Amino acid sequence: MHNVSENFDPILEIRHQTAMTLFCCPEFAQTSFRQMDLEDWQIHAARAREVSGVLAKELERQKYKEQRKTANGDGRSVRKIVGTIDDVLAAIPEEETISASGLCRKLHGTVTRDDTREFVGQLLREGRIFIHKIPNLGTRPSIAYSRNKA
Repeated sequence: MHNVSENFDPILEIRHQTAMTLFCCPEFAQTSFRQMDLEDWQIHAARAREVSGVLAKELERQKYKEQRKTANGDGRSVRKIVGTIDDVLAAIPEEETISASGLCRKLHGTVTRDDTREFVGQLLREGRIFIHKIPNLGTRPSIAYSRNKA
């Protein structure tokens, strides 16, 4: 801001502050700068600041969306854990059983919980692993998995 002096012109100051943002207001472009008085300039300056604020927020939203885009451009966040069905199969013991929750704990950080469930279902359908139901007193049996049928 300028210091107040005898040659300070408030209209010129407002023109200077808003000149860069007025171009985005087509209704103001029709009016000559010399035809406006101080009150008109204040109204136009307020409108220009409002429009530039809206444009700045929209630009921030677009930048945020660009940052979140993945390689395929779908806008979802990038997966950090990518496990395979072989990781799940390697975690299931051949001779012993492992509970479903124990398997998830063992694979934590290697395969996501949802992928673990999906891969276990696929291995069961293929017949590469088997379900063992361990009885519990008064409740449903626990589910465990192993590579052998017995």
